Amino acid sequence: MKVYIDADGNAVTSIVEEICKKYNIPVIAVKNYNINLKSDYIEIVTVDDYKESADLYIANHISKDDILITNDYGLSSLVVNKCKKVINQSGMIIDNSNIDFLLNTRHIHKEMRLKHNVYTKSKKRTSLNDETFKSVFENYILSEINNSPL
Repeated sequence: MKVYIDADGNAVTSIVEEICKKYNIPVIAVKNYNINLKSDYIEIVTVDDYKESADLYIANHISKDDILITNDYGLSSLVVNKCKKVINQSGMIIDNSNIDFLLNTRHIHKEMRLKHNVYTKSKKRTSLNDETFKSVFENYILSEINNSPL
């Protein structure tokens, strides 16, 4: 099992690193070369800054035992059947039961922005957001560790 991070604008990289280091799980962060990310633990893969370069790298390298951390629903839809689990930065598990809804919601919001100039500003991330993600992610990691054959 490895954990992939879509590191272009990811707010939970340090939390993922902390938990994965604790349980000795490899982490691969994929970012474009404009993102500054340094770690002694995480394997950092740097790709071109084309719009979907990081997504395509992840989609081509992730495997059935891996976990992906991303807020990108397009990328999630590409890998939801290729990997063990997709988790967003809020701690929501993305799977076949909700990916169509998430993609449709994204499309509707894009249409609203284009047609009506309706723009909503994302709320600033709080410590509660971080704690929620940390709890969901660590509980999932522990369930995988406890269910895996020795």
